[in-house]
Amino acid sequence: MKIFFLASSFPDNSNPMSGIFNFRFVKQMRELGEDLDVVFFKMWTPRRKIISTYLYKDIKVTQVCLPLIPFTTSVFLQVNNFICGWVGWLMLKKQMSDSDIIHSVSLTTNGIIAGKWAKKLNVPHIAQAIGSDVNSDLILMGRKEHDWIKNINGIITNSQDLQKSLKKYFPVKPEIKTIYRGIQINTVQVETLNKGVSFLFLGGLSNKTSVNGINTKGGVTLMEAWAKAENEMNMLDSRLYFGGPASNHPLFIKWKSNLKFPEKVSLIGQLDPVEVKSYLQKTDIVVVPSMEEGLPNFLTESYANGKPAIGSTAGGIPEVIVNDQTGYIFEKGNVEQLKELLIKSASNPAKNKTMGKKAYERAKFFFNSDCYSEKVLNFYKQIINSASE
Repeated sequence: MKIFFLASSFPDNSNPMSGIFNFRFVKQMRELGEDLDVVFFKMWTPRRKIISTYLYKDIKVTQVCLPLIPFTTSVFLQVNNFICGWVGWLMLKKQMSDSDIIHSVSLTTNGIIAGKWAKKLNVPHIAQAIGSDVNSDLILMGRKEHDWIKNINGIITNSQDLQKSLKKYFPVKPEIKTIYRGIQINTVQVETLNKGVSFLFLGGLSNKTSVNGINTKGGVTLMEAWAKAENEMNMLDSRLYFGGPASNHPLFIKWKSNLKFPEKVSLIGQLDPVEVKSYLQKTDIVVVPSMEEGLPNFLTESYANGKPAIGSTAGGIPEVIVNDQTGYIFEKGNVEQLKELLIKSASNPAKNKTMGKKAYERAKFFFNSDCYSEKVLNFYKQIINSASE
């Protein structure tokens, strides 16, 4: 099958973490014998060519760089979509013309753009919702009627919560299917030998175009909760590893300097995949305090490494965490609840290990990525057959 894959981002040698899950999907599909053309849009700068190709781990990638606007309003979103749609069509129509299906990642950007291309080519089109497109962009667009949805034959979501949210907008068509992206299961679990319980957060403080701003991944909520709990955390010799995009934000630097025990908090920045695994091995429990989510990959990755989690009620997080069995759930944005769970976890290292073992078994059963690409391929075939009827 020939698949035109319009990714939201994709790794290169200088940034191996960018679009890592898009890369893993393409790699799996190629292993199944499928033929994928990988393309993504990127912000233009004077040093970047408008269109270029590169190889990343034997995968040919086309990068299209255009003068895009960081969007905070629906008008800017529409302008970006128009630029990408018009220029992209001129540059890529030959490349996508013999495709059996178009798969776009990010419903309200690439989904809208690729939908217009698919209509011109009379090719089936599947869009993949990622979380922020549903939780922020659809709200930003501020209208119930979305004519562009007619150009999408099917939508893939990564959580039942996202599927439920989309059904409110599109109750009849297109078909919406939840396929858990999952994670590679680590066959070797490493138990930590820490004196006290260590916590890992990798959501960062990136200034995302969403209603929650730098607290989209709950970093600010965690900082406030840790500050309230720091006397107990110090007494229990617990430590927090704080990382992710823009984790060195001035707000974090100021917050840490005002702590009574700043040495208990380590700024670790944005990690590559090898570093993530290394930190998971020396961590006892991860924290996913997001204000909005699809289904966070870091959460399933922690389970695949036998680590329990403290997570908020945002998005698909409660679909992963079984409260008091594989971790703990708190109301998103509730600083007091998170504070109490930090103290509870720090006080119960033995229970953390028990929950970690249950988390690992849950990951093996529900979130094994080996099944993901085959399920997506079956959905492709279903949509192609429906489109031909």
